[in-house]
Amino acid sequence: MGLGAFGLGVLTRPSPPPTVAEQVLTAPDVRTVSRPLGAGTATVVFSRDRNTGLLVMNNVAPPSRGTVYQMWLLGGAKGPRSAGTMGTAAVTPSTTATLTDLGASTALAFTVEPGTGSPQPTGTILAELPLG
Repeated sequence: MGLGAFGLGVLTRPSPPPTVAEQVLTAPDVRTVSRPLGAGTATVVFSRDRNTGLLVMNNVAPPSRGTVYQMWLLGGAKGPRSAGTMGTAAVTPSTTATLTDLGASTALAFTVEPGTGSPQPTGTILAELPLG
């Protein structure tokens, strides 16, 4: 009886919710865009239906000490919105990040910003990936 109850418990346990990656990769409208970023590549996989995306950076050199890469969602009525930062320690040969609330943004852009980031882009756009 004990083993049967255990098996029934395992079978009736709810499945964990899908990860953001699973949600994006299985979305019917999934799209992928890649652009050079320095000596490496930035790729964004996104879904408008899910309003989320995944960023994958391969072989991108880390930002200089005291600066960060800052991601920006461009377009929409509010102007550029920060989508997060990546400091020196966060950038590895293969770096991933989750993008949430894509909203009406039309592109994902990257700048180098001082310290822990800026409220608005101050640096030159290093790469821009269309989200159309």
